Amino acid sequence: MKLMGCLGSILALIVIVFVLTHLSEIWSWLEGIFA
Repeated sequence: MKLMGCLGSILALIVIVFVLTHLSEIWSWLEGIFA
């Protein structure tokens, strides 16, 4: 159970880092959809 919580935290951290590093790319992509 503790291992799953640890893996979940690591996975969340990876997702956050990925989103932050690709923020401008994601933003322009979203603007392309809604604009």
